[in-house]
Amino acid sequence: GLEFPVVILPFASWDFKVQKKEIWITPEDELVPELETALVSTGKNLLKTKIAGRYTTEETRSHLDMLNLLYVAMTRPEKRLYVFTGKVKEIKSPPVNVSQCFAFYLQTLKAEGDCFESGTREKPSHAGPPVSRVISAPAGDPVSWYHRVKIRSLASDFGDGETRTNAAKGKMLHRVLSLLKDRTGADEAIRKAAALGWIPEDDRDYFLREVNGILSIPELEECFDTTGNFIERKILVPGSGNYRPDRVTIKKEKCIVLDYKTGKALPAHRAQLDGYGDLLKKMGYREIEKKLVYTENGEVISWQ
Repeated sequence: GLEFPVVILPFASWDFKVQKKEIWITPEDELVPELETALVSTGKNLLKTKIAGRYTTEETRSHLDMLNLLYVAMTRPEKRLYVFTGKVKEIKSPPVNVSQCFAFYLQTLKAEGDCFESGTREKPSHAGPPVSRVISAPAGDPVSWYHRVKIRSLASDFGDGETRTNAAKGKMLHRVLSLLKDRTGADEAIRKAAALGWIPEDDRDYFLREVNGILSIPELEECFDTTGNFIERKILVPGSGNYRPDRVTIKKEKCIVLDYKTGKALPAHRAQLDGYGDLLKKMGYREIEKKLVYTENGEVISWQ
């Protein structure tokens, strides 16, 4: 793999636990023989069930994945490796997290104190002038550091301000709208999209105007209520993968499906929403209202 002169490994304290929140199982339950597969939440309580073996297998896989991640991080440096891990009060056998692995290793070396060094530190040599780049997060930014620290932003994939096409702007706007919870959340969606690198900082005002323009369309008023919204939620279909409408709003008397489009209207757009509507009817919703909004001109097409 790639190697680097210096590697810094922060937060080396992750747990050896099942990473998946849910797993697919084959119940083989006599009470419900028709149920061939089921999706269950992971947790230690599964060890008390008939699928304890399935959970143990998943736990072992997660353990190996975490050890592999640690191996990859620690074999990349050519000159220096800095590891920041957590303090351990008690070393368990087997270790339950990476911190305990390091603690066990240092214990075998009879190391003392909070800092352990090994090897000889050599002064690095630079072939050219030093290069530095500082990435700072504004105060109060709702996006975690993990999502902010990137080598490049997604916004750069769509060109710069002057060369960016309408189609590219439409795709970026589509990303912003996926963060829009309701009609009161335009500012938050723009701020978060910029922090994630989905839109350039310089274009925040432009996209805010675009979002507010969509929110002001009377035909879409119900789609942005403060309750009942499901944004880009997957609909699982046996044997056919999954489908993901842009926005579904559930009302007592009806269900509204909304999709954002760019460019000219095409028959395929209506067919796509009709497909979503058919799936929702199978889920028990009888009155389905479908809406297409073309973000470039604000045109809305509605039908049932």
